[in-house]
Amino acid sequence: MHVLTLAYITFFSVGLSVGLKNDPDAQRCLAVGLECHESAVCARDPVYPPGTEQAYYCRCLPGWQGDGINNCEVPPIVLAVAHPSRCNETGAQSCFMNKLPGQEVQFQVKSPGAPNVPIQWFKFYVGEPPNFNSYRKLLKPPQKEEPEDRPIPEGGTLTIPHIEEDDFYENLYWAEVQPTEQSTLGTSPVVAFDLAEDERLNPSPTRVYFGLETNLIVVGAFLPGDSMIIKLQNYIPKPHKLHHVRWKKEGNLTAFTRQHEQLLETTGPTLSLSHMKEKDFGVYRAEMFGRKEGVPGMELIATRRFHVKKDISKTCNGTRSAGHCRCNPGFLGNGEHCADIDECSAELADCLPNASCRNTEGSYQCECPTGYRGDGRTSCEDIDECAEEDEDVTSCHDDAECANTLGSFLCECKAGYMGDGKDCLGEE
Repeated sequence: MHVLTLAYITFFSVGLSVGLKNDPDAQRCLAVGLECHESAVCARDPVYPPGTEQAYYCRCLPGWQGDGINNCEVPPIVLAVAHPSRCNETGAQSCFMNKLPGQEVQFQVKSPGAPNVPIQWFKFYVGEPPNFNSYRKLLKPPQKEEPEDRPIPEGGTLTIPHIEEDDFYENLYWAEVQPTEQSTLGTSPVVAFDLAEDERLNPSPTRVYFGLETNLIVVGAFLPGDSMIIKLQNYIPKPHKLHHVRWKKEGNLTAFTRQHEQLLETTGPTLSLSHMKEKDFGVYRAEMFGRKEGVPGMELIATRRFHVKKDISKTCNGTRSAGHCRCNPGFLGNGEHCADIDECSAELADCLPNASCRNTEGSYQCECPTGYRGDGRTSCEDIDECAEEDEDVTSCHDDAECANTLGSFLCECKAGYMGDGKDCLGEE
């Protein structure tokens, strides 16, 4: 069995359990004198009636083993995203990428300290609410040549040559460590399956989830008091035979779920917002449910995301006219028409000498040069590429050492070897 080094286990257990765990019922256990282990959460025991002293207990995080109070041991083999820099958003054991239908995407995982660990890949289909079954589909490595448009797993890599409409969130892909004592390979490829709440809040370190997000469709800009309508048929290239449409107002991405998400009462293909208030601006998601070949029931078959944008160029008191509106800071005009001021071209930006300026709507952004990080206004600090964990950062040969430089790095062959650092050969 592959075993992680003690240093990695210590780092992983502290970083995950203390820094990232979600424990919404922590006070329940403390109220009855239970102090959970740093790698455990407080959970309700459904055997006991709510309110009784035994109703809550300490349970180790998913994938961890122990009594929840005195010990919780990290699994001997864990997974991580192989290339975090390719993710647009990351959370605990998750990677989200912004893609378009028809594009190719590749998911990769690694098992630090345990190379060549057997990996299983799954696709998770979300069923139609409120009475539904969700399903997972086991993606098997090809036994023979497969059609090019199918997801093909190979070890720690899953390649999707052609992204389909039903590949997007809330449908998910995930990789997990293949159990040694019992493999699911060879079983029914599609089975009813739902992600438990504790796994959503604190994903197991033996899994990595991948989600695809569609690009935002900008609608607006609107002022408070305006009304707007979104018709899905205007944004779907080919009409779908839909059974149900669910609308949501997105919340913040936490782990691989969006917390504080608001489910709307609208269930048809049209979303209307009348006399909009400040809380109405933001991102809305339409989830379309229908039948998918090979998956029972009604499943998520397509999604669209809309940014209902607020007009930040002006403030109006009444109708949109020069007499009732004034331009906000960062814009110039008579109130009826307000144009963005390009602070970069007008030399109004306050960026550091080595930082570049990028104009934004109503403002600007300072950006540090490649190889540096900071806000570009008060600091631009050199990145030590040699200390970064991302495998994309350095490509030095195994017989070379990485040397950090200002804004970059060098690969230098070790003593007794010659070459450019990317390739090193032993001296004869």
